Amino acid sequence: MSISIKWERFEQARTWFLLALAFGGLFLAVSILYVFGVLDMPTLLIERWLLNRPLTQVDCVLVEWRNFGSPYITMTLFTGVGILCILTRCYRWPILPCLLVLILFSAFIETVGKQFIGIPLPFTMQSAMASLSCPQRGHGLNAQLPLFLGLWWKAPFPALSARSFAQTIAHLPIRLTPGSFEDFYGYPSGHAIRWCFTGVVLSWLCWRHMRPAVLRRPLAVLLLILCYLGAAIHFYIGAHLLADTFAGDLLGTALGCLAIALFTLNDRQRRRRQVKDVFEAPGSASGDAPGKQRSSSMV
Repeated sequence: MSISIKWERFEQARTWFLLALAFGGLFLAVSILYVFGVLDMPTLLIERWLLNRPLTQVDCVLVEWRNFGSPYITMTLFTGVGILCILTRCYRWPILPCLLVLILFSAFIETVGKQFIGIPLPFTMQSAMASLSCPQRGHGLNAQLPLFLGLWWKAPFPALSARSFAQTIAHLPIRLTPGSFEDFYGYPSGHAIRWCFTGVVLSWLCWRHMRPAVLRRPLAVLLLILCYLGAAIHFYIGAHLLADTFAGDLLGTALGCLAIALFTLNDRQRRRRQVKDVFEAPGSASGDAPGKQRSSSMV
């Protein structure tokens, strides 16, 4: 009986393992294309198009909000999630170290990728990307805290010189002549990995445990959308190229699906229901006993 229950639990987790494998395969394919330079020119063309965007005070808020994808916040968040799952006896204790190992694995992939995988980026474009950031950076907590809380009207106005410089660079042709560029090592975006990993896992947990059910679907979808938008912040503010961010999305989604598979395998509640169904099913040992007693009494 225990073998059949464990096999059924693995069957339920199999879909998530397959999704993790699919997104991981896509990440590997994109990485190969990136290494061989296939994505170099398309990535630079998209970045040049981005430099035409208007600069606003909201950009400063986005610069602060991207920090939700930092390793420390993600580790703290999932440590709390894992402890809560254990204390409520919804999941078995191995789920906590599994989550932390997945986060550490993502940090390892990010570190290795940024050491060895680069893209040629013209010096002028690097400077223009920096102008997409916000002037309140480095001005202390008093300047950053209101923006972290979403008070965009507290942000300084974008400098006209920065805006005109970015738009000027956007209209220049892309030339990768010797001495005009430097390799940019930002692949994959670690913040994008952690944003997507967080979004996939929290959305699934919300779908699995949210009560009342009427709020479950919209809240799960909202969490998923917000986290993928959070991953896109790093491209929007010029901290990463689009290929870096997209690769981070794929890897974060793969790790999130893998985490859900591990949640499924460590689900205490589902295991209790399976055991109960086995004992209460017609034809089981406990279900046959009353029938045998009745037949013997009739004789």
